[in-house]
Amino acid sequence: MRVFVLLLAAFAVIFAWADPTSGYLSYAVVLLLASIYLLDSGIRKRSLQWHWAGTILMAAFGWGMVQAFGGLSVYRFPSVLESVGWLASAATLVLSLNCLASSGSVALLSRCAVWFGGILSILTVICWYTAGATILWIVPTEYAAENAGTFLNRDQYAVLMELLLPIALTQSIPRGRFSTLHCLAAAAMFGSVFVTASKAGTILVTVELLIFLGIAYRRVERGFLAAAAVGGCSLAVTLSFGPEYVFRRFQADDLFTFRREMLISTWQMIQARWLTGFGLGTWPTVYPAFAVFDPPGFFMNHAHNDWAEWTADGGIAFTAVLASVAIAAASIVRRKPWSMGVIIVFLHAFVDFPLHKPALVICTFLVLGAALGKERPEANITGTSAKNDPRPARSGFL
Repeated sequence: MRVFVLLLAAFAVIFAWADPTSGYLSYAVVLLLASIYLLDSGIRKRSLQWHWAGTILMAAFGWGMVQAFGGLSVYRFPSVLESVGWLASAATLVLSLNCLASSGSVALLSRCAVWFGGILSILTVICWYTAGATILWIVPTEYAAENAGTFLNRDQYAVLMELLLPIALTQSIPRGRFSTLHCLAAAAMFGSVFVTASKAGTILVTVELLIFLGIAYRRVERGFLAAAAVGGCSLAVTLSFGPEYVFRRFQADDLFTFRREMLISTWQMIQARWLTGFGLGTWPTVYPAFAVFDPPGFFMNHAHNDWAEWTADGGIAFTAVLASVAIAAASIVRRKPWSMGVIIVFLHAFVDFPLHKPALVICTFLVLGAALGKERPEANITGTSAKNDPRPARSGFL
């Protein structure tokens, strides 16, 4: 089952450009996989792991359905769709808790993340300079200035790299030994965010790298040399990729154009219905009534601040409850720094809408579930428990 879950995450990312169709299909598949797994577990009487964060996600689904069918939503259809998205988030978390929490599964997740992220980041940089208005030279698109990897939005691509980068970084110095391949993969992920010029993404991956270097310095033998090697490699690859564009973007007269006005309008929406919200997924429908500006040629589909949008759609209590999931993500980082990307995604959500993108939702809760799950011994092909296996684990140095 863990292979199917990882393949689903890869599918969601590869076809992220095809949303909403690919997103709905990804949600349908993860719900199907979760149903099969739960049915099989019931038949086999297999014990299941659970975490209270899953209860929160199920409650988010329930609140959306109450809004949709209890007369609280101004538009039922998007509220139902958004509610199903939260149900899919819970399903992803449950599958990850039970299929990816063992040491062997985390090692598999790490290898897949490093290879997938490394290859995608290199392709992204090449495409940035050569593909024009296409996705991977194949799929034509009208969003040439924003394309990054398989995403139509550079900020969403940056969020994926924020998730994968800490995993690659922890694999770059397994048990204190420098791994050139993993270090280069991490450096490629880091540099690709600079090239594609997401301002928030650039800041956040830099924060991740600095935190990692600090941890490596303190916890690894000859930590200064290890940190210097990883940091130097990341800097060298970034400079070779060409980070000039993002520096020009930071020099803009107003770094919060459109976002400021959308946040003001969203705040007015929150004041109008601070308790119940207008209904999950209804922000684009309600926004025109509160818009403080209406630029020609633009459709405001999200508030570019997930936390504000959740409050406008679901009410202040809804957002407060969701914040506990972010707290759960933060609480595990000290023991499992490779999961740092999850809390970084929740921070990025203050200036963008990553958790309204199905591919990123699936990847985020997949990593979170693997981090929150209790590690269990895993039998190898010879039938020997991994706990008693004399061979060293292949997980990262942290």
